[in-house]
Amino acid sequence: MFDAAVVYSYFMDSDGSLGLVSKTRMDLGISAYFSGKVGYLILPGGLAQPELGRTHAEALEEYAISEGVNPDRIITEDLSLDTTMQVFRVKRIMLEREMNGVLMVSSKRHLPRIRYMSEFMMPNATLGYVGINIPQMDESKRKSELNSLRMFYDTFASITPGDDEAIAQRMIDQHALYHNLTLDEILRVSTLPLHI
Repeated sequence: MFDAAVVYSYFMDSDGSLGLVSKTRMDLGISAYFSGKVGYLILPGGLAQPELGRTHAEALEEYAISEGVNPDRIITEDLSLDTTMQVFRVKRIMLEREMNGVLMVSSKRHLPRIRYMSEFMMPNATLGYVGINIPQMDESKRKSELNSLRMFYDTFASITPGDDEAIAQRMIDQHALYHNLTLDEILRVSTLPLHI
């Protein structure tokens, strides 16, 4: 059993609801929750589509509750705008909640990048991976995944695995989405209740 399933979001539909990919990922995470494989759902995702006026985490949470998940068993994170920050913030949640292991839920094509990032950022955690099938991944999406992984490696290669402060500072210094954040904002997830 893992402490939690981490369900990674994908683009929302134009009405702010979950698209098919995110909904299918959520169904996999919810299934793990109801089968007792995980105790919590961690739902990361900030305002990546600001025109919709809601975070990915809000949409994921709304769907989980509509499917019968106890709201007290849902942990949301709404600062992250990409996979790199999602993985990092999940680690910070795990530290605050004293969690040892999580099950990463995404698409099978996305999991190699999540795995690489997770093993770099949380080398001492127990990690599992499960993914949904997407019928076809066109060449551009495959190249995009490989390019994202290469960029992650190039950005963080000189940093010791698991060094949260150095990883967060590198995101501030080199990641266009996070230049405006402080080190404390990235490291702290204490807006969440500490005792569950």
